[in-house]
Amino acid sequence: MNTERNELLARHDFLRAEAKRIAKAIAALEAEAIAAGYAEKRIDHQRESAPNKAAFIDLFGQDAWDAAKTVTPVRKLFWL
Repeated sequence: MNTERNELLARHDFLRAEAKRIAKAIAALEAEAIAAGYAEKRIDHQRESAPNKAAFIDLFGQDAWDAAKTVTPVRKLFWL
């Protein structure tokens, strides 16, 4: 069994869990600040969005989708 690999994997898992924990803590802190009247959520700006694949096909058809789409590789980490 590769000890170095296992240590790296364990550190990776720990940091992922910490990132989730921190994100939840930030959300809770923001909710607390809003409840206390120290902060508020408001519209800052607007953004335009394109239709997703299904909506695009509904609007323009499969041939238009096939002509307009782009295909890109998706990289994901796989532990060996």
